[in-house]
Amino acid sequence: MIGDAGALARAGEIWADVCVVGGGVAGIAIALSLATAGRRVCLLEGGRETFSWRSQELYDGEVWDPRYSLTGTRTRMLGGSSNCWGGWTRPATANDFDPRPWLGMAGWPIGERDLAPHYDRAAELLEVVGPRTDADLLDELPVDLRGLAEIGGEAFRTIFFGMSPPTAVGRVHREKLAQAPGLEVILEATVTRLVSCPASDAIEAVEGTSPAGPFRVRAEMVVLAAGGIENPRLMLASGGIGNGRDLVGRYFMDHPRLRMRHLLLDEDPGFARLYDARHYGGGSMVTRRGRHGAAFSPTLPEQARAGVLQSYTGLVATYFRQSDLTLEDARQVWKALKGELHEKIDATRLARVVAAAPATAAYVLGRKLDLRGAHMRYEIETVIEPMPDRENRVALIGATDRHGVPKIHLTWRRHDRERETHRHALDLVRRAVEARGYGRTTVDPGVWEPERWDSSVITTWHHMGTTRMATSPSEGVVDADCRVFGTSNLYVAGSSVFATGGGVPPTFTVATLALRLAAHLEARLGRPVMAGAA
Repeated sequence: MIGDAGALARAGEIWADVCVVGGGVAGIAIALSLATAGRRVCLLEGGRETFSWRSQELYDGEVWDPRYSLTGTRTRMLGGSSNCWGGWTRPATANDFDPRPWLGMAGWPIGERDLAPHYDRAAELLEVVGPRTDADLLDELPVDLRGLAEIGGEAFRTIFFGMSPPTAVGRVHREKLAQAPGLEVILEATVTRLVSCPASDAIEAVEGTSPAGPFRVRAEMVVLAAGGIENPRLMLASGGIGNGRDLVGRYFMDHPRLRMRHLLLDEDPGFARLYDARHYGGGSMVTRRGRHGAAFSPTLPEQARAGVLQSYTGLVATYFRQSDLTLEDARQVWKALKGELHEKIDATRLARVVAAAPATAAYVLGRKLDLRGAHMRYEIETVIEPMPDRENRVALIGATDRHGVPKIHLTWRRHDRERETHRHALDLVRRAVEARGYGRTTVDPGVWEPERWDSSVITTWHHMGTTRMATSPSEGVVDADCRVFGTSNLYVAGSSVFATGGGVPPTFTVATLALRLAAHLEARLGRPVMAGAA
């Protein structure tokens, strides 16, 4: 069932096998999996089924970089940030999990083989075609694109992404949530504290508040699935649970995304059809089965040789030399008019939209008439794996929200290695394009100055690493099963457990990790006791 917190507040306290805090991709995956297996599950979601600024304001806090919005980079409603994601999916690979000594990265305590059994169910949850190898997808390309996809030789390769609609999991799977036996989805239930048992290492209860009053949930197992900022916030606000080594909230990561170089083509062997996100995002496909996107990515040997992080690079067609980024303001205003924007529009942005109206009209006309080829000019967009840094963190401050929970201060400084990774990726593309006579790339050399490069970073809204997975409590917050070190029944789900940011979008890995955690909890709980359970 799906309901508000009124009945819960009137009851004062309820019991469940598992209490899941947060109704995003991870929380919904776990709740549905366990409920289907016959468990009594209580899923607490702080928001409603629709967006509310009053709810969203509970995300407010302080940031080191004023460009990074705490209220505009996530969504506090059923479905979580799947309500504002782009739909890009790709499984993490050995490149993401294994040690990389040239970066000083120790890797994860789990590997690709641990997540692979859950790929099909994760694909179903996110409405994408089940993962397939890059080699298989390469074979499905039209003949005229295969040669283009292999221009990187030994230095870089073409990788493929499954493209979700994108799926808002709360809306798409609403009926399953409403009908699953033993599952209670409780909306507008804001968790304010985890209560530790004084006589053991267990979490005794989850406490919170709602418009109807306070509530309390007791459960054998508790799972935090509230996102990469709220998970550590709640642990720190509950007396510092799991923070014996001062690691909760540290190692915050996000994928830097930048557009700083242009590709000017003399001939086009198919760049738009293969690498332009706007092109295939509009409905065309680069493979015969399923909807996929593609990008350039340096090979692992090349990364090791150059001492760089992972990255992937695509193209964005421009029209009449109009940068796609200059049109982002117009897109946001249009979304606001349709009631789809989860971010406030200020007067400065609105003024920019009005001033750019003629250029915006030309851009829209160019897209409608598909005039890319008239000039064959592209922006080159690169997404970069973040370098783990202990000083990048989520920390509590003295100010509190209206429920008395301390707000947070977010520090996210970019690393020199990320800038060098970006420079290296663009240089690989430049050399390959020019060697084949396709055209040339242009960039202002001054953009590589640290301050200027940093000011060009666009976030991807991927909040990762703040309760990182490790083999011991001296290195992380949770173990290989996502259990918080030093506790017997507290688990964390979502991208906050990522030991490294990886070279792929996080949502598919979030889903597979959540399904793996659900299987672990099922095994720990033993035989179901609900009537009719298998």
